[in-house]
Order: sequence, then C-alpha cells, then structure tokens
Amino acid sequence: MRGFGVSGLVAALALTDCTSTPPLPPEVTPVEASAYLDKRDVVLIDVRKPEEWAESGVAQGAERVTLQDPDFMTSVEAILDYDKDADVVFICRSGGRSATARDQLIGAGYRSVSSVAGGTLGDEGWIASGLPVEQVNR
Repeated sequence: MRGFGVSGLVAALALTDCTSTPPLPPEVTPVEASAYLDKRDVVLIDVRKPEEWAESGVAQGAERVTLQDPDFMTSVEAILDYDKDADVVFICRSGGRSATARDQLIGAGYRSVSSVAGGTLGDEGWIASGLPVEQVNR
C-alpha cells in the first residue's frame, strides 16, 4: 500500500463503483429489452412451454427454460454461469410467468433481473413491437 494511501484506495473504490453498470430495472418494454440486448451482455430467457415456443416462435437469441420445469433454477443458474451480477431478462407469453421467474431469481440473490412487459404475444409485446422472432421446432 506504500504510496497509495487510504485516500487513494477510497478514490479507486469510488471509481470502480462509478464505472459499473447499474442493474436492470424490474420491468422493461420489449423495445427496451431489445436495446439492452444490443448494448449490454444480457441473457434473454423465454420461460414458456415448448408447445408455446413452437406455436409463436421465440424472441431472437432467447434461451429457453420452462418455468414449470422442476430444474428451472438450476438450469437458469447454469446459463448465467452462476454469476449473481449477470444481466438477465425473462420473457413469457404476456408477462406473468416472466415476473415470477424474475422474482425467484432475485430471491436467490441475483441483482440485475428484469421481466418483459407484454411478453411475446401481448398487445404491446415482442411480436406486436415488430422485433425479430426465431421459429422453433418442438
């Protein structure tokens, strides 16, 4: 610590805090979610059922883990590489299941978790917003 001093350490810590990315808001619009995907290292996870993915497709680039899967949390944490600071956005059909998934992950200590308002198929959802969708086979 010679030559660095306490004030230098405090300044270094303050600088580190100022340059870190703030956590995602609890809920985002589909357009905001898409913008986060372009600007940040965000993981988008669709929590619907396989038949829903096949019926409407999924948001482009989304991982897929069914919320009702008994191994849901284990699967999501593996996707996030167990990084509690990872940015993750959940999406479902209309916003309910993705909010549940968000709350579960926050309860497990993750800090930057969001849910897409309107989901994939809502009136103001991902598809209605004209955002890209990938077709998925069951």
